[in-house]
Amino acid sequence: MVNFNEFIKFGYQTFITPTIVSNDDMVMIFRALIRERREDLSQKEIDELGTGVNSLNLEDFKRALIRIAIIG
Repeated sequence: MVNFNEFIKFGYQTFITPTIVSNDDMVMIFRALIRERREDLSQKEIDELGTGVNSLNLEDFKRALIRIAIIG
């Protein structure tokens, strides 16, 4: 699970953020993926995940990388 801070840190450590996409784009990608994930979950699943609902799992992270490649 990758939370917001880790995702932004990943962007800076791999030089994605300043060279390929802007920080605003990284934030937009993260928030869009979280929003899409929440729409697919029932209230019971959201309650079970707790704070994990605001983190990206492996599949969401792969989608984020695809979106970064599309923007870049």
